[in-house]
Amino acid sequence: FFLRVNRSAKDDHRDRAMSESKSPGYKHVAYSEIAAEDGRVELEKENIVRPALYSILAGLGAFMFGYTLGFTSPALPAMYGQNSAQVFTVTDCNDSNISSQTGSLFSSIVNIGAVFGAMVAGRLADYIGRKFALASAAIPLVAGWVWLAMVRDPTQAILSRAMAGVGVGMCSSLTPMYISEIAPTAYRGALGALNQLLITIGIFGVYFIGYLLPHEDTTYNSCPNATTSTISTHWPTLAWIGAALSSLLFFVANLLPETPVYLLKIGQTQRACTVMKKLWGRDFDTDDYIRMSIAGRHPDSNRLSVNDDIGGANGSLRWR
Repeated sequence: FFLRVNRSAKDDHRDRAMSESKSPGYKHVAYSEIAAEDGRVELEKENIVRPALYSILAGLGAFMFGYTLGFTSPALPAMYGQNSAQVFTVTDCNDSNISSQTGSLFSSIVNIGAVFGAMVAGRLADYIGRKFALASAAIPLVAGWVWLAMVRDPTQAILSRAMAGVGVGMCSSLTPMYISEIAPTAYRGALGALNQLLITIGIFGVYFIGYLLPHEDTTYNSCPNATTSTISTHWPTLAWIGAALSSLLFFVANLLPETPVYLLKIGQTQRACTVMKKLWGRDFDTDDYIRMSIAGRHPDSNRLSVNDDIGGANGSLRWR
C-alpha cells in the first residue's frame, strides 16, 4: 500500500494504518490524503480488489468490441472460397489480392451499426442504469452473431453484421463509462486502461481461435492465378463463439453492482452509500463524496448537506 501523511497530521493515523496492514485477512489497500479547507488531513481507505474485478467483468463488452472488429480477418477468405461456407462471390483477383465489393461492405458495415449503438447507449444508461444498459448491449450482439452463423446469403450476412455493430457501439460507450464510475480515484487511470487493453485482446483472441480451427484447401472462382488456398472454412464456428461470449456478457452485466453515480442521480442515496462502501471500503467517507457530487452539478451546492441518517433506510439530502 501507499501511505501519504502530512507532518501536521496526528501520529495515530499512521499507527492505525500500519497496524491494519499487519492484521489477518488484510487486503491490498491504498491510503489517499484528502485535505479539507480547514487544513485537516483525512485518511481514506480505498479497496482495489472489487473495483478491479468488476472492471474486468464489465470489460467483456470491450473484448466483444475487439472480437467483432477482428472477425473478418480469419473469416473473409473462407467466405469468398468455393466451399460449403461460401457467402460472397469474388469479383476481383490478381496474384496477391482476392476481393469482393459485398465482402468489403460486410467488413465495414459494423462501423455504421456502431454509430447508432453509441447514440442510443448514453440515453439508455441514464434511463435504466449503467449495468442494465451494458447487459442490453448483448442483445444485438447475440442476435447478430446467431443470424450470421446460420446464413449463407450476402444480404443477410451484411445485415447481421450491422446488427452486431449496434452492440459494439453500445459497448464502446458503456464499458468505459461503467469502469470510470466504479474505479477509486487513485486507480481510475489504470482501470480505465483495461477498456483499450481488452479490445486488443479481443482482436487477438479471434485471430488465435481462427488459427486453431481446422484448415483445408479452398478454390476461388474466376481466379486462375489463385485457384487454391489453405484456409479455415469454419468461420461459422467463430460466429457461434461470438454468440456464446455475447450471451455471457448479458448474464455477467446483470450481476454487476450499479454505479454510485447513477444511484445518486436517481435519488437512491442509501443504496449509493452501500455500493460505495462495498467498492471502496467500509471506512470510505460517503458524506464527502456526496457533497462533491452535489458541488459538481448544483448551483446552490453550498447550501446542501447530508442528513445524519444517510446510512439508514431513509437516507436523503436536506437544505441547511
